[in-house]
Amino acid sequence: MLLAALTVSGASNLVFPRSNTATVGIVIRDLSSGKDLVTENAGKFMTPASILKCVTAASTLLDGSADDRFSTETFLQGDLDLEGVFRGNIVV
Repeated sequence: MLLAALTVSGASNLVFPRSNTATVGIVIRDLSSGKDLVTENAGKFMTPASILKCVTAASTLLDGSADDRFSTETFLQGDLDLEGVFRGNIVV
């Protein structure tokens, strides 16, 4: 299944499959400029997809501050087609 499509110029146009039972929320921000590159339901409050996210967030707030940031490495497995749509896996 294709989870997202990226344009050739970067992560400026993510496309998510629509579902009556799921809601997608994501923010991709350029940390050097602070500019949001992609937002989807960024202001919507949602229940986390897993309880582990709640534990991680609580641990961070107890051990650090709300301003702490984490880095998550990602990479792509696949190719861009002639229209600039990425076909493959986004590995987190």
